[in-house]
Amino acid sequence: MAGRADVDAARLTLVGIAVGFVMEAGVEFLLVTRTGPEASAPLIWLTGSLWGRGWSHLASVAPALIGLMALALLLAFRLDLQHLGPQRAATLGVHLGLERGVLMLVGVLLAALSVSVVGVMGFVGLMAPHIAMRLVGGRHGALLPVAALVGALLCTGADVAGRWVAAPLEISAGILTALLGAPFFLWLLAGQRPTTGANR
Repeated sequence: MAGRADVDAARLTLVGIAVGFVMEAGVEFLLVTRTGPEASAPLIWLTGSLWGRGWSHLASVAPALIGLMALALLLAFRLDLQHLGPQRAATLGVHLGLERGVLMLVGVLLAALSVSVVGVMGFVGLMAPHIAMRLVGGRHGALLPVAALVGALLCTGADVAGRWVAAPLEISAGILTALLGAPFFLWLLAGQRPTTGANR
């Protein structure tokens, strides 16, 4: 749905939010139709938390995570070419549809592996790349590892803050990242300049 025309970051984000709400409704339906103690366990995962997570959880996804991260770095130059726009990229020999599909698949799998361990950390995938871009610029060879580091710092920082803000109660890290990410998202939308067909 987001790729029917030139892929725009705002369009891609809005489509992702819409699909996310549909999937979330399905998850909530499954939760309310189940009973018993096992029904409450997914609630911790849905809010995003590092509670009870250790090296064993990381080890369970480490091989796939390392492999996909290495593949993403190898494809960083292709991301730079895609960033030039569809017409310029095509003239440089980029197979737009195929490469875009591969790049999006790698990104989705990396996000899925992360979410499978720590749960849903709202807006981290939106905030980290924009912060990293301001730190190192737009070249993906540097942007990708810095964005991963910034995302990790956001998650661990939110976890530490969640343990401290309302101690002895613990606020899930995903709640704090969502509270931080929502105004960040609105700030991004407010700062976008309208584009025309001539300057795309």
